[in-house]
Amino acid sequence: EKSKSYIQDKISGEEIIVNSKYVVNCTGSYADKIRTIDNPKAFKRLIPVAGSHITFDNRVTPGGHGIIINSDDGRVLIVVPWLGKTVAGTT
Repeated sequence: EKSKSYIQDKISGEEIIVNSKYVVNCTGSYADKIRTIDNPKAFKRLIPVAGSHITFDNRVTPGGHGIIINSDDGRVLIVVPWLGKTVAGTT
């Protein structure tokens, strides 16, 4: 069953309706903190680790090239081909 959620564009202020069957929370060590925004009574589910990773189809890294992105707050995001897939992760 699909659920209806509202998100807000922080630049324009526009509210957008999003219909989805699933929601993926990719906020790493902040995941439980984000979950409690939706439900303040939500119990803690996660134990933070040093990094978080997600695997994508290899179309994300055409030609087998990876990329490293440095954020303004000092975090690093890596996107690299690995075993026929693409892995993106933080340190």
